[in-house]
Amino acid sequence: MLTPVGWKRERMGKNHEVFYAPNGLGMVTVDFEMRCFRPGIGTSGKPASTKTYAGRGWKEAICIDAVAYLSEALWGPAPPAKAETKT
Repeated sequence: MLTPVGWKRERMGKNHEVFYAPNGLGMVTVDFEMRCFRPGIGTSGKPASTKTYAGRGWKEAICIDAVAYLSEALWGPAPPAKAETKT
């Protein structure tokens, strides 16, 4: 996964990665061993993720979901995509 513009990504030990929102507004930790993510920086506590991650591409999927989770927590849900209309 590419790190979104303005975000920072940092490896924390062998099985964790932290994503920092722009301007240090928040962070989320991905736990690759437990296959979950948590708000803030930490390796213990209740996971924020409820989805099960498995199969090809699960690491990328969990990172995308973690960034989306923090983005929504900070700035609210993303606006729905506009449907293209043919004229």
